[in-house]
Amino acid sequence: MMNARPRILALFNQLYDWGGAGGELALPFILKHWTTEINLTIAVPRGGQEWLEKQNVTARYITWPALPLFFEHSLRLPNVLIVWMWRTLQACWILSSHARFFDVIYTSGDFFCNTIPASWLKRINPDLRWAALIHHLILPHKQRLRNQLLTTFGSNLMQQFSLSLVGRNADLPLTNNQGVRQALIQRNIAENKIKTIDSGLDLSAIQRAYALPDIVYDACYVGSFRASKAVPELVEVWSKVLHQLPKARLLIIGNGPRIMLNTINKKINEFGLEQNVVMRGYVPNESEEKGILDEVEKFSLMKASKIFVSLSYEEGWGRAVAEALACGIPAVAWDLPTYREIFADSVIAVPIGNQAECVRAIVRLLENESLRHELGARGVQTVSNYDFSIIARRQLQLILDILPRSNL
Repeated sequence: MMNARPRILALFNQLYDWGGAGGELALPFILKHWTTEINLTIAVPRGGQEWLEKQNVTARYITWPALPLFFEHSLRLPNVLIVWMWRTLQACWILSSHARFFDVIYTSGDFFCNTIPASWLKRINPDLRWAALIHHLILPHKQRLRNQLLTTFGSNLMQQFSLSLVGRNADLPLTNNQGVRQALIQRNIAENKIKTIDSGLDLSAIQRAYALPDIVYDACYVGSFRASKAVPELVEVWSKVLHQLPKARLLIIGNGPRIMLNTINKKINEFGLEQNVVMRGYVPNESEEKGILDEVEKFSLMKASKIFVSLSYEEGWGRAVAEALACGIPAVAWDLPTYREIFADSVIAVPIGNQAECVRAIVRLLENESLRHELGARGVQTVSNYDFSIIARRQLQLILDILPRSNL
């Protein structure tokens, strides 16, 4: 009978000093709910530790140094590969001496800089259990419409390699959508071994967000600045919305590497939208940096928008869309399988890549207040059971269930 609490090593080798995408942005909320029930150690690059500590995640940290910013903040595939190979070697080397001290290793994402070290640690300590959360599938290059061919091919190849490691070595493959589940089943992983768990929302922060007296923006986008999120394309679509609604204003809230931020700003300048598109930074914690929003401020601005628009081509769960629905504003997005599975008819779905249909859907909503209220009320109800406190408890219980009974 184990006297101490379960010892979990959380490996997040994909984190940067600016955080990451939707799956990574959810991590602080999940981890803070876990710390009262387990002995948590977090293994991350030093930039990842800085980011998590800004989110008030208190835990024991094991870290390794980052490469120069030239590599760390680049989105070019060769540089990303160099960074992740460096992180993979660091994690395998540094964590090797710690493997015997943990009951579970938990990874989030399908990044090989997580899956290789996790597989290596299981070889060192065969009693170590591995819980691997996989967020989404990278689409084949013909379907990934707005990304570079080389980047898409390389990303897909790396994901397939990671999924093979998860299939062979993970004790608990976790996913939040049926697409990933089916991909894992096709790799001959037993269906009863794969568990599906929803992502979550900070519903308390959404409820605390103050309602602004007047509508400030016609639409908003919230999310990371990555190629698959297609934020530059959103700017292009908004330029077409202005042909029918010349005064419409779009708010873009996000974070990401500076190179992507520069690309978005260039697109805004190209279409002359400086008066119609507003950019704001975002970190999910209280921040004193000028121009950077905290969580509650972000939700206040979302509530001050009439609609939410996302042209993301890939989603594991769609946290930003779920947040918009929780704020009571309708969402327009590409018709992704994940949205149909989770949000059903609460989202206005348009054919993938069809900008004309997207513009029509946006204009229709902006001109129809009663429809916005109807969809807003429906969306609030749809996501009412996705609070982080509930999701974190469910996910932790699934992880504890893979431990031998003698360890509990």
